[in-house]
Order: sequence, then C-alpha cells, then structure tokens
Amino acid sequence: MGALGTFSLLPLAFYDWVTPQTTFEWILMTALGAWAWAGYELLTRAHGYAPANTLMPYTYSFMIFLTIESYLVFSDIPDRWTLTGTAIVVISGLIIWKRAQLREETH
Repeated sequence: MGALGTFSLLPLAFYDWVTPQTTFEWILMTALGAWAWAGYELLTRAHGYAPANTLMPYTYSFMIFLTIESYLVFSDIPDRWTLTGTAIVVISGLIIWKRAQLREETH
C-alpha cells in the first residue's frame, strides 16, 4: 500500500518539490516520514490481532485528531461539507461495527 501511494503521488511531488534548506528541515522531513511509516506499520500489524470492524473506530478517530491539528497549525476551520462527509463516514463505520458485534453475540 505504501508503494501504491508513493508512485501515485510521485508526479505531484516532482511538480511541487522544494528541497529542504536547513538541517532542521531535513530532520523534520525525516521524522515525519518515520512517524508516518511507524503509524501505518502499527495499524497494519493490528489487523493480525483484531478484525477490521474492531479497529475501524480507532481509525476514524484520526479524523478528529487531524481536524484539531489542522485548526491548531493552519487555523483551518472545516466547512459544513467536510463535517457532513466526516459524519457520514463515522456513523456508517459505527453502524457496521455495532452490527458485527451483534452478530458475534448471537453466534
């Protein structure tokens, strides 16, 4: 999955690439890559221990954290379409999760 994202976004990266100018920028870029890889790796490994419907509520919490970070870093307030779309995705996921729990209880 990481390779798919890398190769699909690579043309855009070449178009807008700006080489880091300072050591701090290189460290920051490397740290961001390492944290992104670690988070993805942990989420992928979690699927070996629990079914996807159990992990999805935790995955949806990323939307909350990213919204908060977006506000704190960029002063970006989500518009009504973003909030509506997020609500639809989260509610749908929670319905599927709850339905799977009910099925497990009946079996």
